[in-house]
Amino acid sequence: MHIGKAASAVLALALAATSSTSFAAQLYKVSANLSHNGKLIGSPSVVVKEGADATVSVSGPNGYKLALNVTDAGKGQLKIVTHLDTAYGSIAPSMVVLAGQPATVSVGHIAIGLTAVRSGS
Repeated sequence: MHIGKAASAVLALALAATSSTSFAAQLYKVSANLSHNGKLIGSPSVVVKEGADATVSVSGPNGYKLALNVTDAGKGQLKIVTHLDTAYGSIAPSMVVLAGQPATVSVGHIAIGLTAVRSGS
């Protein structure tokens, strides 16, 4: 009976460890290149929790505010929803990208290039 209790205790610890990791939020590192008329105005990087909103703001003549949200879209793809405000205008593209592969969206004279990877990748 003593062996059965030890085995039960080990199993309970293993299940607890598995449960805590499976429910931990995934982190993503997103690197961006922001430009106006082909001229780079910023290149922020941020680590964001899956499904959480992240914002980066920079003041000055070429200042900007970039908000983004990343979710897993399956099959190595990530859905990134963005909103970029600059002194030159605003864009709010949503895109599905391959993790680790750069993607760029241009609207008028404003462009945003993104690369997102699982944090630690």
